[in-house]
Amino acid sequence: MKKYLFIFSLLSTMVMAQETPILLFPDGAPGETTKLKQKDDLSGNKVAGCPVLRISDVSEPTLTFFPAPADNNSGATIIVNPGGGYNILAYNLEGTEICKRFNSHGVNCVLVKYRVPRREGLEKHQAPRRPFSGHGEQQLCRAYIPAGR
Repeated sequence: MKKYLFIFSLLSTMVMAQETPILLFPDGAPGETTKLKQKDDLSGNKVAGCPVLRISDVSEPTLTFFPAPADNNSGATIIVNPGGGYNILAYNLEGTEICKRFNSHGVNCVLVKYRVPRREGLEKHQAPRRPFSGHGEQQLCRAYIPAGR
């Protein structure tokens, strides 16, 4: 029951927040020993003339809800996990831009800012730290999608 109350609470917050990140682990992510200072970098190569927001040192995973416009909302919701090759998240190119494109087609999005594993003293491509089990965001989306859709 507590799990469903948490999901409902998180969902309610997301619907009201609309594009406001929700911290998944307010007391610290499992297995995380230090809080890293997130780095946002726009100085790398551009794609189609636009800078790519590369986020590194993510130790606090978040979910951000991007709702489709009310007049075009199909009720469908997808989860977007931006790529980046273990060191960074290509947050705008493979995250917010994707969400906005799906929104224009009536699809809600949940954007995941997950932990990237690069930590001082560890190998470059060591297995990623898991932000959560993978079931939490699916349950959240299922709770959001209206019945019959």
